[in-house]
Amino acid sequence: MSFAKSKWATGSNTAGIFQTVFINGTNGIACSDDESLGIYYTTDSGQTWSNSNIITGSFTSVALSGSIGIAGSGSNNGIYKTTDSGATWTQTAVNTGDFRSVSLSSDGTKGIAGSSSNLGIYYTANSGTTWTRSNGVDGITPITGDFRSVSLSSDGTKGIAGSFSELGLYYTANSGAIWTRSNGVDGITPITGDFRSVSLSSDGTKGIAGSGSELGLYYTANSGATWTQTAVNTGYFASVSLSSDGTKGIAGSFSELGLYYTANSGATWTQTDVITGNFESVALSGSNGIAGSYSNNGIYKTTNSGANWTQTTVNTGYFNSVSLSGANGITGGQDTGLYYTSTSFCYEKNTFILVLENDTEVYKKICELKIGDIVKTYKHDYKKIKLIKSFNYNPSYTRRNKRLLYKMKDHDVIVTGKHGFLVDEVTTEEIQNTKKCGTSIRYIEDKKLLPACASDKFEKITDDIDFELWHFVLENDNIDKNYGVYINDGILSESCSEAAFTIL
Repeated sequence: MSFAKSKWATGSNTAGIFQTVFINGTNGIACSDDESLGIYYTTDSGQTWSNSNIITGSFTSVALSGSIGIAGSGSNNGIYKTTDSGATWTQTAVNTGDFRSVSLSSDGTKGIAGSSSNLGIYYTANSGTTWTRSNGVDGITPITGDFRSVSLSSDGTKGIAGSFSELGLYYTANSGAIWTRSNGVDGITPITGDFRSVSLSSDGTKGIAGSGSELGLYYTANSGATWTQTAVNTGYFASVSLSSDGTKGIAGSFSELGLYYTANSGATWTQTDVITGNFESVALSGSNGIAGSYSNNGIYKTTNSGANWTQTTVNTGYFNSVSLSGANGITGGQDTGLYYTSTSFCYEKNTFILVLENDTEVYKKICELKIGDIVKTYKHDYKKIKLIKSFNYNPSYTRRNKRLLYKMKDHDVIVTGKHGFLVDEVTTEEIQNTKKCGTSIRYIEDKKLLPACASDKFEKITDDIDFELWHFVLENDNIDKNYGVYINDGILSESCSEAAFTIL
């Protein structure tokens, strides 16, 4: 795959099989399923990856909260922890067994880990330093069995777990110390069967689960105490993801049934426009989501909470794992290496942006800006930068005009082809050129946004070299909103909306 062929780009140093990935802010971890590769980490949203101190071994689960992380071995070496965002790892006293699922509280202090070596569930209350084997409802007898999916609430008090020993679903209300087997909707009969995937809302009240026994999808509205089988009552579901508020969710079938979504906390599910194929991994963040195909069809994206999906230009490959954190996404697969998200609204690093600094309007290079800096906007005074990031881009790897880089003929401005410039009117020829570029004329306030790829004021850059591109989002309650901003010499261009920044 070429570097930055589309809005997805390949990270550095990432050949091999990656079984599980996790991103939190700009920090991310990728665990290899290749015994010779171990664990990698990134501090720049997936653009560059470095070896951690663990350079051998298979790892099949990982979670990261701030600088705290935990990882489950797939080489019978137990549980590992990190306190520096994945750069260095320490094997804990739980040094045997495979662990296929782990989950952390939002502050990283509490965690749970599900064994796939018939060792049940373990929990930690000190960021993974020490682990204790969880007991059953009697508080004495340890939980046993294979657990391949666990999920913890944000505060770490509530959790759910899916058995892969045909014992259904379990729940905890005390951070994993004690687990109770969940009942069905009658409140009496225990749930049975295997469950490959579970996901819990931030407050721990709502949850969804995907059957590994061809029994479809389940949901709970009482923290896992009881579960209801939905009308999607057949099929193997390898992956589910619930929104933080618990209202929306997506599910990936492993029975060649494609992707499903819910808009009512899992009570009802609808098959999406992707009606075939296997999906081993899905992730939802706000209205944006990604899904990794396990039918050699690459990566899919959604911008409306799963109702509709689009196959990205990464349209081949088997993807085991995907992860989203706000504006950032990473994926890992079978000999596909690692990918990260990038947007098409970008400025070259030396572009100047008009900002307010010490009560004075000054131009600063975009690569010098940071979150919280104040930008001058068209008709909206000053707005703070909410999100900003950069990535490398090579324009020689794409033939699509809107993805190429363009230089303004009379100014030192380099942008991506779809990037818009505010004008009062557009000509018939410019409208036609815009259509040829595969995009359309957009609007900001009373101005029209003419893309660089459709304007005769720009010329293509096709050099086979890497450029450092930047983009930023200004504070706004509407994630689809962007602003007119002033760049070099007072030229009116556009900031990036949060939706465009976030997704793919």
